[in-house]
Amino acid sequence: MADQTLDKSSSTASARVAAGASAWQAALRTPLVMGLAGLLAVQLLVAAVSGGNRLAPAASESPLAGFDAQRIDQLEISTGDGAAALVLNRAEAGWTIAALGDFPADSSRVDQLLETIAELHRPLPIATSAAARQRFKVADDNFEQRIVLQDGSDTLATLFLGDSPGFRRRYLRPAGDEGVYDVRFEVFNLSAQPNDWIARDQLRLERDRIQRLAGEGWSLTKKDDSWTLADTSSESEGTLDQTKVEALLTTLANLGYREVLGTEAPEGFDPDAAMFRLEISLGEDGEQEYLIAPLRSADQSDESTDEQADDQAEDPTGLGQDYVLKAASSPYYFLLADFDLGPLIGLDASKLVKAPAHVQNE
Repeated sequence: MADQTLDKSSSTASARVAAGASAWQAALRTPLVMGLAGLLAVQLLVAAVSGGNRLAPAASESPLAGFDAQRIDQLEISTGDGAAALVLNRAEAGWTIAALGDFPADSSRVDQLLETIAELHRPLPIATSAAARQRFKVADDNFEQRIVLQDGSDTLATLFLGDSPGFRRRYLRPAGDEGVYDVRFEVFNLSAQPNDWIARDQLRLERDRIQRLAGEGWSLTKKDDSWTLADTSSESEGTLDQTKVEALLTTLANLGYREVLGTEAPEGFDPDAAMFRLEISLGEDGEQEYLIAPLRSADQSDESTDEQADDQAEDPTGLGQDYVLKAASSPYYFLLADFDLGPLIGLDASKLVKAPAHVQNE
C-alpha cells in the first residue's frame, strides 16, 4: 500500500515538473523574450567585430582637434575685438612672427601650444544651442580667441576659445561642432600681440668669446684672463677696474630687450644722437657693432635738455628711459630701457678705471 502511494506521489511530481518546463518553454517563445535575445546576439556580434572584448571608444576619448603637429606650418591667433591677428610661421630654424618682419618667435612656447591642443580630448558637451555658444563666447562671431592651424593652404583645425569656468579651464568649441566643451587648458597669456611671442635671446653673446670692446677714443682688449685699457683721452687716470669690466661683460653677453620694433627705424630714433657706438670682437666668430640711442617721444624737440627728456620719457614701471639698439648684423630694431643696459649707460673709459690713490684718500 505504501509503495502504491509513493508511486502515485512520484507520478504527480513528474507531471508538475513537465508542466513547469512546458510553461517556461512557452514563455521563452514569446515575442518580447525572443526580441531581447536577438538584441543581445547583435550586441555580442558588434563587440566581436570591434575587437574582441574591447568596446568602441567613448565620445570623451576622441580628440577635439585631430591633427599632426609636425604638419602645422602656420598658426593664427585672433581676438574677438577685431584687432589684427597674430600669424606665426614655421621656418627652417624655427617659428617666426610675420608682423615683426619674420623675427624669431619663442619656438618652444609655440610647440607647447600645439602639443596642448593636440592632447585635448572631447568630453560630453555642456551645451549645444546657439544661445549657449554666444553666452560662453565660443560662437563664430563672438569669441575670446580663435586659433587656426594650417598646413600650407589647408586648414587642419579651427578652435574657438571662450570664457574661463575656473582655474586652468576654458570653454572651447571646434569649428563645425555645435557643442560647447569645458576642457582643461593650461596655456597662460594666449595673446595676439606679436611681442608677447618673441624669442628673448637674439642679442645673447658667448661671454668667453668676447675679445675686444671699443668705443669712441678707447678700447678694451683681453689678454690671458685680464683686460687692458687703451685710452686716447686724457680724462681716464688710474688703474683699470677689472670688477667693473666683468660687470660690463656680463651685461653685454646677456643683453635683454623689451620689444622688437620691426625692420624699419622707429619714429623718434636718431642715429646721429646715439648715446654710443660699441664695437665687439668675438675672435673667430667675427665682429659685432651696436648703436644705442635714446628713443625720443613725439613732443621732444631737438632743443630739449637731457633733464626734460628724462622727465618726458618717465616710465611708470620704473624701468627708466627707453632706448633703441641697432645691431649691424641684424635688420631689427630693439627697444631697451635703463634697467636692461645697466653699466652700458653713459659708458666711457673713465667709468672703467679706479680713481688714483690720492683721489680716493681725499
